[in-house]
Amino acid sequence: AAVSRALSVARMPSFSASLQPALVDLKDKLYRKHERIYDAFSRFDENHDGTISKQEFLNTIENLNVGIDKGTAERIVKEIDLNSDGVINYFEFVNALEHSGNEGLQSKQRRSSEIKKERLLEEQRQKNLLAQKQQKGGGSRKNSAAGPPS
Repeated sequence: AAVSRALSVARMPSFSASLQPALVDLKDKLYRKHERIYDAFSRFDENHDGTISKQEFLNTIENLNVGIDKGTAERIVKEIDLNSDGVINYFEFVNALEHSGNEGLQSKQRRSSEIKKERLLEEQRQKNLLAQKQQKGGGSRKNSAAGPPS
């Protein structure tokens, strides 16, 4: 009884019936868009580690037979890899797809700002994972104040 009471308190608010069709349509459209982008990303991420290496990108471009030479493909990888860590993560991939073809100064500044935000979020996620591991292992938290290596 206590569990069902807790679940009923935690339920999401119900929306008015008139909004339901619009919300369902929005959810479906967002899901389909995300699914297509993720499918494309997965096609490049051959080893499924969540990133696309330069070699994975080159292999996929060659397999797709889209007429892009190796030198151009290497330059594309360098452009997409905004944080210069040697791999393309999902956020960089999405950013490249969304901003291709409209590269003005404002767009580049926006991309830089987005990458900084993404980097901060990733650092926080890594800190949280480290803290969780330390709590599970009962280990000390000597270096928990230090961020991940730069």
